[in-house]
Amino acid sequence: MSQFIDNNDYGASTLRYPLQPPVMDQDFNGDSVDSLTGRIDYLRIRRKKTVFNDGTKTYYGGNNFPRNTAQTDHHRTMCYLAIPNGVSTQYTPQYNQVNLGVGGSAAIAALGSGGADKFNALAGSLRDAAGSVFPEFAANAIVQGANAISNFLGVSSNLDANSLEGLTSGRVFNPYMEQIFKQMNFRTHSFSFKMFARNVKEAREIKKIIQYIKIGAHPKVSGVDQEISEGIMSLFSTDDEGDDDNVSGAEGISNFLSQNTLGRNRFFGVPDQYELAFMRMNPKSGEFDSVTQGIPYANPSNVDQSLTLHYKMNACVCSGFSIDYTPDGQYTSLKRIDGNMIQVPAVIMQLNFTEVRLLNQADARSGF
Repeated sequence: MSQFIDNNDYGASTLRYPLQPPVMDQDFNGDSVDSLTGRIDYLRIRRKKTVFNDGTKTYYGGNNFPRNTAQTDHHRTMCYLAIPNGVSTQYTPQYNQVNLGVGGSAAIAALGSGGADKFNALAGSLRDAAGSVFPEFAANAIVQGANAISNFLGVSSNLDANSLEGLTSGRVFNPYMEQIFKQMNFRTHSFSFKMFARNVKEAREIKKIIQYIKIGAHPKVSGVDQEISEGIMSLFSTDDEGDDDNVSGAEGISNFLSQNTLGRNRFFGVPDQYELAFMRMNPKSGEFDSVTQGIPYANPSNVDQSLTLHYKMNACVCSGFSIDYTPDGQYTSLKRIDGNMIQVPAVIMQLNFTEVRLLNQADARSGF
């Protein structure tokens, strides 16, 4: 498995907060379900990126496309953050509200009857429903006439059939509403970490964690590469008779794109994705209990649900990132000025992630 680094020096392959276990080293052997575990739960975060130009014929069509075998590289560094007070995940299926009305209800009843001649059944259902439609048709005709008269007299009116029926008969028309499934939205995850710098070493570790996540969430800027320049030259290449004007024009365009500010900043590189996993660590040994320990690139789909802590997570993009440098309502700065560490005693880091793969029932059963 290939790895990559960025231009920031994290100084280690593992970043962790807090540096010391947040609970006292003691035994928790109670049999009660309410007893403490004696373990520390962490959120592991690791950046990865898709290799688009790997020199092979590897197919890439998106994270939800079949047969997508594009290569991904993982960042050499990963970070572990003790589970915060604020952890939430959101599943958001999307539905459309549809008002079928009498005609729509009759059509569905006819087409869903299963008979061979559905069109004749539809005609019969609509004919039978005509009597049910008449009261609403009459009410609409009355309110349209009333509104037209009001508008003619310069008086505003927004009377409708339901209002008329409610005022005169104490009832309204049944719209025969249905919720129609449209799609699943991508699942989201939110975490809120409050990190205290107890010493200089921890202040530097917090700064590295912030940089690690922040850098991966932003795109790189790149210019027109050699391949595009050569493509422009080929479009204006000379024919058999030769045309030096075309060549010089192509060279001018190519040089402009490669040397001009517009050309040097023409593209945004896609930001990194993030692999998230809940881990449990024994503070005595410093070893993790999770089944993914020793398998840092384990596919969450292959992890046994019975051994999963909370729930599994697919690869994500960072859809929100904020740092509050005054979490206690006032500004307090450390005496020492050092650009390699945070300059305040505490910060709150709010992270929002959105998965890049849509979930289905099979995923829900397997622990996602």
